[in-house]
Amino acid sequence: MKTKNVRRALAPLLTVLLAACAWAQQGVSSQAGSSAETYLSDVASHADNTGGKARLLHYLSTDMPIAVYVPPPDAKNGQALRDAVVRAVKAWQNAAPDVVQFVIVGKPGSDATSVRWQHLDTVAASYRYAYTVTAQNQYRFHATELILDPRNGPDETYRLALLVLGQSLGMLGRSPYQGDALSVTPSGAISERDVATLRALYNVPSGTVLGQ
Repeated sequence: MKTKNVRRALAPLLTVLLAACAWAQQGVSSQAGSSAETYLSDVASHADNTGGKARLLHYLSTDMPIAVYVPPPDAKNGQALRDAVVRAVKAWQNAAPDVVQFVIVGKPGSDATSVRWQHLDTVAASYRYAYTVTAQNQYRFHATELILDPRNGPDETYRLALLVLGQSLGMLGRSPYQGDALSVTPSGAISERDVATLRALYNVPSGTVLGQ
């Protein structure tokens, strides 16, 4: 009888302890899968390009949507390569529609980011950007060119377009992690960490000095 009474007395306490353990495990899993991790410290401008200070640069909200001109290259599969770049543009917009908006335009212009098809030997893909400083000391960022090699197939073009498009949004470096669109070896898919980094970048004023 005494043993049964002890078991009955302990039963509620065991239930509480088991529930607490389950809650703790859920908390650990939730934190492990959190998208709060970013590589923001790796995406600043080179100090030599921005007045001796590494700065976080991005488009201003007034510059949205970002115009992108994508001509097909003079290649046998030119239309397929163009379609791969357009898919990459749409992938970034779908991944973070609250942050960036794009519009594909039919002709080049001073305000458009233009894709340039060029045989590349030392790099897989590249990009160019410019910035101006307004009277209100706002750093106005603008990607001018995305440079891709027409000798790549559509799948490789898509993977590299995701990379340079991410950089053209202001993420000017590379992710030190594997599995990201901006990894040293680009994954070909936009990860939660890519999106978290993009959101973190656009949550600070363009021109913010890294580390301040």
